[in-house]
Amino acid sequence: MPGSPCNTRADAGTPERRPDAASNCRRRGPRPGRPAGLGSGGRRGGADAGIYLAWLREVTGRPYRLPSSAEWEYAARAGTTTARWWGDEVGSGHAVCEECGLEWEVGSTAPTGSLPPNPWGLHDMLGNVQELVADCWISTYEDASRTDGSPVREASRHWSEGRCLRPTWRGGAFSYFRWTVRAAWRSGGSILATADARHAHPQVGGGTGFRVALTLDRGSPGPAR
Repeated sequence: MPGSPCNTRADAGTPERRPDAASNCRRRGPRPGRPAGLGSGGRRGGADAGIYLAWLREVTGRPYRLPSSAEWEYAARAGTTTARWWGDEVGSGHAVCEECGLEWEVGSTAPTGSLPPNPWGLHDMLGNVQELVADCWISTYEDASRTDGSPVREASRHWSEGRCLRPTWRGGAFSYFRWTVRAAWRSGGSILATADARHAHPQVGGGTGFRVALTLDRGSPGPAR
């Protein structure tokens, strides 16, 4: 796996990572503070991701980025082969979504870490907020197969002049139907470019977020590649 996503949502507090891959996420992770221009509450989109990642790279000196869709799913599955890391059925009490049997469903997001993590120590990979990944949206993988975990960009018809006009989201959210809470689920929901436009739009915000990744050099404890 090229990168290993930190268990850090934009609205989260303490960063964590799967224990066997990146114990230095806490040691070298985000310093105290908050980048200017970041949206409030759970309203996180592509503009916020760009702002946060630029700030994070500056304060840490490390090349943090969005995970690719393949990396995200690898981390969400955490070595399992079922539809969800806890099994094939949604069940009750495993994720925050509509009719998932928890106090937050439909009404709001849950604080990060309220539910048990997956086998790799990652919280809230499924449900709570859907997460932005580095891929530009494609309806199927037939015309854009990948074997190296890299994000789909130029192969998407929504990629134009070096910019993705329709990103990919993963994982489902607190207000989403139960069936969306599975490792393979993807969405091509659009985003609004500016914070002002996003917050003024009644259908945007509240159920979106992102998770950061860092490519580590496994041969050395020094700086990441």
